[in-house]
Amino acid sequence: MPVVNRSPSMPTDEMLMGRVAAGDADALGPLFDRHHASIYALCTRLCGDDHTASDLVQEVFLRVLRFKESFRGDSSFRTWLYRIAHNACIDERRRVQSSREEALIEPDSVVAPDGRHDTSSREATLDAALSRLAPDARDVLLMACCDGLTYRQIASVVGATEGAVRVRAHRALRKLRSLVEKLEEQRNDV
Repeated sequence: MPVVNRSPSMPTDEMLMGRVAAGDADALGPLFDRHHASIYALCTRLCGDDHTASDLVQEVFLRVLRFKESFRGDSSFRTWLYRIAHNACIDERRRVQSSREEALIEPDSVVAPDGRHDTSSREATLDAALSRLAPDARDVLLMACCDGLTYRQIASVVGATEGAVRVRAHRALRKLRSLVEKLEEQRNDV
């Protein structure tokens, strides 16, 4: 998570969101500036494509405006924003899956989650293993490992209990290790 040095006069995310909720759309600019990079990184990891991630970041901040009244301060603004981003990524995956089914595309032809083709062997193996995890397991693992969210924050984002998130992360990591081992064995057999 990027560290933002705030002077005592610099408004917090929650203060800015309060202004947005009160109708001050200009207060969204500093929130966008503070969180654009982390939301873009999350969307890239969850959807696997830079172009899609850019579109999703725009969609996320439009949703912030659209659902501004729903921010009650029960959680931090960052957690609420990640929940919106996570939901936008889920919506995008459903849209893509629906189009794939309509086009009868085989799931094995899907690009790895990060959209890269020319990677080192180890990175390619990890990308392939990540792409084979169930989306909810992959999301929890990526938010914990890459975004540094706590299990409590992830629970709020995905709408589960903290205990369920711990279990999901543990199982996802165990499954990921198993998939990496299988893929490396396949690669070595070739």
